Parts: sequence; C-alpha cells; structure tokens
Amino acid sequence: MPTLYTAERCPFAARVRIVLAEKALDYDAVEIDLGDRPAWLYEKNPLGKVPVYEEEGGLVLPESWVIMEYLEERFPAPALWPADPAERALGRLWLDRFDDRLGDAYYGLRRGEGPEQLDAGLGAEVETASAKFIWFGTTYPFGGLTFVHEQGPHGVFAVHGYPIGNGGDAAHTAHFSVGSGTKMAMEDAIALVAALDKARGAQGARTDPDGIDAALAVYEAERHGQVARIQDAARPSLSWWEHFGRSYRSLPPWQFAFHFFSRSLPESKLRQRDPAFTAAVHAAWREAHGGTEALSTPIAIAGTAQPHRLVPVTSASRSALTKSLPICRRARPRRRRAGADRRDRGCRRRAG
Repeated sequence: MPTLYTAERCPFAARVRIVLAEKALDYDAVEIDLGDRPAWLYEKNPLGKVPVYEEEGGLVLPESWVIMEYLEERFPAPALWPADPAERALGRLWLDRFDDRLGDAYYGLRRGEGPEQLDAGLGAEVETASAKFIWFGTTYPFGGLTFVHEQGPHGVFAVHGYPIGNGGDAAHTAHFSVGSGTKMAMEDAIALVAALDKARGAQGARTDPDGIDAALAVYEAERHGQVARIQDAARPSLSWWEHFGRSYRSLPPWQFAFHFFSRSLPESKLRQRDPAFTAAVHAAWREAHGGTEALSTPIAIAGTAQPHRLVPVTSASRSALTKSLPICRRARPRRRRAGADRRDRGCRRRAG
C-alpha cells in the first residue's frame, strides 16, 4: 500500500489527499510535524517538504503537482481533468494562479492567521464600462427573447425582453448582453449534482470534507472551460454595446441586425440557426453592391483602396502591405531564466 507523508494544515498535501479520495485509492497517511521535521524526511525529499508519495516498489515522488499528475495518469478512472486539451490547460492555469496569488494567504489561514491577506487576494477586479442598463418588469407576455432598438431624444435605447422563470445566476455569470446567466446557472446546478452523486457512488455516502472537496474540484474542472468560453464571448458583446448607437444610425436595418447577431456568433452558427435570415442578408448585400459578394467588395482602409476584402499576405507583399495598412506587429517575447518565477509547491515550517 502506498504511503503519503502529509501535514494537516498544508494545502498542497490536502489537494493530493483530495485526488486520492476522488480516485478511491487506499493509502497510509504519515503526519509530519512541520515544526519538528524528522531527519529521515530529507532522505525522501531533500527539501524537507510535504507532500511526499511513496510506493512499495521504491518510487518516491515529492511535489503536489508531480504526485497529482502521476496519479491521474496511472489511475485514469475516474478522470479528474476534462478530455478537451484546452479545458485541461485552463484548469492547470487556474491552479497555477492559485499558487501564485493565494497560496501563501491560504496557507496562513490554515495556520490560524487572520483572513485579511486572503480576503485581499480574493478581491474582485471590476472594469466599469460606459453603457448603462436598468432592469424593469412588465406584464407584457414576451413569447421569447426579443430585442428592440430605438432612437430617442437622449440617444439610442435597446430593450432585452424575455420571459423570466424562477432560476437565476449561481456560481458563474457573464455580461448580461449575451443572455446566458440563467442557462449557466442551470448547467452549473446539473454538473454539481452529478459530481456529488459520483462522489457518493465511489464509497457510499461521502460526507467527509475530502470527499466533498473532491466533488467540488471535479465540478469546477468540468465547468471552468465551458464557462470561460461563454464569458470570452461576452467580451466582444460588451464592446459592441459600448458603441452600438453609431451602427444603429449608420447601417440599414438588415445590416444592423446581422451586425448585432454576429457580435458574439460566427456566421456559420447563424446559418445553422436561421438559414433564411442569413440568405436574406447576403441577398441584400449583393443588391446594394451590384451583385458582388461581401468578401469580393472593394474597401478603403486608412485611405488605401483595396479591390476586395481578402488580402493574401506573402513574404513578397508583406513589406508593401505593412507600409499601407495599420497592421500591429507582434511583440517578441522576453526570455526569462528557467525557474526564475516558479514557487515551491510544498510545505515546510514557516515563521509564526
């Protein structure tokens, strides 16, 4: 049976215990007093940190990251990371952000220090935009999501009208303009119940803290990538609403409608949802531009006329193109010494 050298108040050891609990793996736990570490611990980890995972065959692994990745690969069921590589990468990024921004504060809280440092690290980052909005209720029976745009004496107003149910935003939300708050809350609730049911099914009634934490970790890993995609889609939508009055005043209705929907949805998805609308928009464009398709229509950029809207960039044409068009150059990355910003992912005795 493997052995885990651990410490009750060490968050790095705690997350290894969570992985072991979620995968229903038996192990012997050896509690280490970080204030009086035994000399033999340095034989297993020269840094004297926990956690350390040891198997009967002689394998000894320090560092929580290494241990968790090893357990995930050796015991793939149940999988704790999502199958999608991008979602796995985002999950690892969030763990790294925790270590970097909250690790010391959380460790201090577990040592019995005050929550002030952790509260400061968890502070919300707020970006104030210029578009103003207000919520109203009405008895008008909206049949579904309805958008109304209207020019008024104080500017252009937009109405997001929809029937409302008993649900609401929960763990995650996005900018209101994408209308996904209630949908995200329902999907969060479904995923959370599934994670808790899965944890209970592994070892019966799972009410121990490690079991609950394991279920929450699976839930967060599963939902993070899906939520991030919706929130990322909300960013261009927010930008669109900051200036939608200009588009409303300058574009014909059919083009404004397409511009509105394509702020967060590509044309391919619009075509799947409403092929007749997409076809009508293309027909209106051809009628307004002498039968020319949109990408073949000439356009002027920064005073330079282009014969169409697809500009091939080759090594021969790049120099001339960059002189005539305001194209941003990609900054060259700075090289850093390997490991310069890496943090120790383990617990040793700290002052206090």
